[in-house]
Amino acid sequence: MVTSDTLLKKIGDKIRVLRTEKGYSQEDLAGELNISASGLAKIERGESDISFKKLEKIATFFELNILEILNLASISYYNFKTKNGFNSKTINNACASPKINKETIEKLIQAIENLNSRVAVLEKMK
Repeated sequence: MVTSDTLLKKIGDKIRVLRTEKGYSQEDLAGELNISASGLAKIERGESDISFKKLEKIATFFELNILEILNLASISYYNFKTKNGFNSKTINNACASPKINKETIEKLIQAIENLNSRVAVLEKMK
């Protein structure tokens, strides 16, 4: 049975993963969101109820909508990007092209390494 505590913990985990993927500390993100760092820490641990207004503020900061934050089936795969702007459209175009240059291969390797690190984060959360 799924409880509200379980859902709060999963939402908190997702927010923590999003924050760490962007390279923000709790203090930095709290400052950006205009909330207290201790409040953000409680949200990430699932110890505090989160209002829709806060959830919307967090989603907007990460360029998502509330439904994407609440999509707990995928914590980091929903928005496949690397820091250099590599995305699924680029992957699809590269795979469809008969000529794949060295730069594209390097970007693919980098994207795979990024994905592997995200998987490691997800596995630690189990």
